Amino acid sequence: MTKKNFFVGVCYHRPAPVIKTEILQPIQVGAALAKSKLDFAVTDDTGKNISNKNKTWCEITAAYWMRHNVQAEYYGLMHYRRLLSFSPKVKADRSFVRADERDYKRFGWNDQAIRDFVNTTDIVTSPKRSIYPVGLPGKVMTNYNMYARDHRKEDLNACIEICRATNEDIFPFLLQTLKDTTTRFGNISIMRCDLFFEYVDWMVTVLEETECQLDTSSYDAYQSRVIGFLAERLTETYFRYAQSAKGAKIKELSVAFNAKPPQPALVSEAITAAAKQVAQKVKTPRSPLEPINITFAVDDEYAKHAAATVHSVLLNAKIPERYHCYIFHKGDLTNGSYRKLKQVTNGFGAQISSVEIPIGSLRWLPTNRAHTSMTTYYRLVMHNYLPTHVHRIIYMDADTLAMAPLEELWESNLDDNIIGAAPDEGGVLQSRRLRMSVSHRYFNAGVLILDMNELRKADLNALVQNAFEDRGEYITLQDQDLLNIIFENKTTSLDLKWNVNNRIFVRNDLDPSYSDDQARTAAQNPAILHFTDTRKPWHAKCYNPYYDLYWFHRNHTPWAETKAERSKRKLRRWLWCNLNSKYKQNIADALAVGGRAL
Repeated sequence: MTKKNFFVGVCYHRPAPVIKTEILQPIQVGAALAKSKLDFAVTDDTGKNISNKNKTWCEITAAYWMRHNVQAEYYGLMHYRRLLSFSPKVKADRSFVRADERDYKRFGWNDQAIRDFVNTTDIVTSPKRSIYPVGLPGKVMTNYNMYARDHRKEDLNACIEICRATNEDIFPFLLQTLKDTTTRFGNISIMRCDLFFEYVDWMVTVLEETECQLDTSSYDAYQSRVIGFLAERLTETYFRYAQSAKGAKIKELSVAFNAKPPQPALVSEAITAAAKQVAQKVKTPRSPLEPINITFAVDDEYAKHAAATVHSVLLNAKIPERYHCYIFHKGDLTNGSYRKLKQVTNGFGAQISSVEIPIGSLRWLPTNRAHTSMTTYYRLVMHNYLPTHVHRIIYMDADTLAMAPLEELWESNLDDNIIGAAPDEGGVLQSRRLRMSVSHRYFNAGVLILDMNELRKADLNALVQNAFEDRGEYITLQDQDLLNIIFENKTTSLDLKWNVNNRIFVRNDLDPSYSDDQARTAAQNPAILHFTDTRKPWHAKCYNPYYDLYWFHRNHTPWAETKAERSKRKLRRWLWCNLNSKYKQNIADALAVGGRAL
């Protein structure tokens, strides 16, 4: 039996940045199921334990282990990706990457700060938050309705009835919790020992009886965590009960989230290689090979950015004369802008076509993001306006840059699917928002390869309307959401290198559809860069380290800067980079991952 005055378990199920003090103790959860043990953590499979239930019970296996194997005055439960911040200077949720000395100091992860705060109260936990689907703060829901939306409500109903029969004193607070539109998620807390024992004993009794009534044989890996999801609602229930019925004093602290680390970027090498290609590029006769069709959706303002994209594509192409660029617009692309784009393609011997799309039939679709417009929906109708001999296209947003020949992408095997796309930087949460199957990897629509022949056979207009009718209230990312819904489980997942997003090079607080290893590999060998989010490389405050590569390509187009414009831009950029502490920290974080950055 471990004896301590304060014992706060920090749950781990895999190697990750270690948060450890005399009070903060790493616990490997599900250790009975693990192939190997984490050498920095105690395990939840010793003494009296339920370690083998971790796949469905999640971090509650650690709470159970502490209840029966640790003797303390205060018990706590946290997770390596979400921890309470004990620093009075941190007034809101923040993120960290490395859990180094700076992070320990920033978040007050020292034993004295923890003791001083905990001794003033009975329960410490995270703040209550409004309940709504990710990205939809205006769609506030009750706890019950949110659970029914994201999981199987029959499981929650079973838990409710068991709670009703188990403890009539606590049950009314479960009803209060489920009918409220605020709650706390994550099972994060520190409690006085008598409260902790009562909480664990009651909750485990309810959950064990609930578990006996559930049939989870058909659940996927995410939904199989049903007991952990129910435990979050029971934890909030107990807090309300303890405060109201037992007079327990509750204090809230902000949360520190472990973000995905930024990957290093080899910018100078990329610019040097591009400059060498410019010097060596020689225009050759028209290629007899099948054309490689690249499409862009622009308005007149975005034409100059598309020019940089086109230049990067053709500069890296093995046979640029083989490329045919289709420029889609709604009639607002001026003759002057089109002539300038044509100068870029003519310089490489490539072809270009202007395609005007009437968008009247699309006006009913949402434009709910400030940095996008109706042009984003061209992807849904372009197959109707391309020549019939075009059987395949590569679509690229005008905020992308090619860093490798696109011939490999062109030859991608779609495995009888209509669409090929790379995973998204926040795709896990986006899939849950749209209630998609766990087998679907939510993709980013900024780079696509499309089978035009198959697309023309589909009634895409009807599919769009059906998708919008079914899940329109949850759509926030416009045509990207619609494409994911329409082609759910019917998409070929491309290598991440074909859509290397902004958040690979900065800390990512989201849950991406790709792994850390995939992010690392893509960062080391990017084929297409995508300047996602609102801070584009034509803004001085762009976080993406490949900011200068955009300007290299832009300045080899008719939209090149004058010397005065370039000097002014570089001065603004220098001032922002040197005065911005977050940007400097991002460089340090990227270098800590390994390699050279910026």
